[in-house]
Amino acid sequence: MHTLLILVCCSSILVNNCVYAQHLHEQIEISKTEILDVILQLSGKIDTVNRKTDNIQKEIVNIQEEMTYMKLMFGSNGLIANELNDKLSLLPTHISNMAVNMGNSITDSVSYEIKELKKDTNLADRVADINSTINQMDQRLSTISIGVQDLAPRRSCADLYKLGRKISGPAQIAPYMHSCNYVPVLCDQDSDGGRWTVIQKRQVVEPREDFQKPWADYAQGFGKLEGGEFWAGLDLLHALSKQGNQELLIELEDWEGEKRWAKYSTFKIGPPEDNYRLTVSGYTGDAGNNMGYHNGMPFSTHDHDNDNWYTESNCASYFGGGWWFKACMNANLNGVPNQGTDTLNSHGILWVRWHGRMYSLKSTTMKIRPSE
Repeated sequence: MHTLLILVCCSSILVNNCVYAQHLHEQIEISKTEILDVILQLSGKIDTVNRKTDNIQKEIVNIQEEMTYMKLMFGSNGLIANELNDKLSLLPTHISNMAVNMGNSITDSVSYEIKELKKDTNLADRVADINSTINQMDQRLSTISIGVQDLAPRRSCADLYKLGRKISGPAQIAPYMHSCNYVPVLCDQDSDGGRWTVIQKRQVVEPREDFQKPWADYAQGFGKLEGGEFWAGLDLLHALSKQGNQELLIELEDWEGEKRWAKYSTFKIGPPEDNYRLTVSGYTGDAGNNMGYHNGMPFSTHDHDNDNWYTESNCASYFGGGWWFKACMNANLNGVPNQGTDTLNSHGILWVRWHGRMYSLKSTTMKIRPSE
């Protein structure tokens, strides 16, 4: 317990440091942006000086050309020509003065901006200091991120696999959003690339687990994870579904030792207020697509009937177990355990498209993982 509290406190400190470091990093980025804006403004004003100087030079050339033309036109008229020459001769000086005044005005403005910037600190030194601070903060953030990753909640067996825990068996995960509450699960890190969270297990053990449970037990989960039979719980299935699209793998075995499988590329369980409604599609495998029949159905138990069967009837009460019954089923992997054909019609662990309704399977496993 003390170790867990220490880990929680360390996690909180690391997260707070990470938030502070991120805030400081953002402030540094803002300062860099402000300096770059000043540099861009200065560059823009210098470009403006250059453009206006070029325009003045072009105007001078145009006026000089007009002066030459007028001299040719009025050269024979002595008085008019002399007066015109006197006035035109003043134009270059006037234009030159205008250019100088305009240039001085812009130069003064640029000089003022530079002086204001230098009052704060030397621009090159400031940029260098900012870059140095950024590098230091990046190193701190990297260290903090590694620490936070070590203490980060594991939301599924797939997360454990990514973090290097590639051994199958019982584990603890924190599947619920915005919560570090851990729950026990069984991970399969070997089958078909691993990353599976096992959600159901039926097998021949003594004593057998009773799957004729009420609604509350199916919501919470029950059974023995290691070496026994269990149901992981509808709340857990819904929490894993909220993390993103899941795929479902069902493994079946009969009493003659033959094995079949069914895989679905989409598997989702709705919230409790929608009675944990099933969404399943994208079948592949050799066992037959029985889950497709139950797609869109809410979950039912003997004390919580949603099966669309006769008004006074209840599939879970009559055939046993809790399932996404649909008046009543093509599959019921939570049914009453019987041995092979030693069963009544539809009473047993059923997968109808493999062995029909008069055969109860020996073992089953249901497991899910995030789609890639």
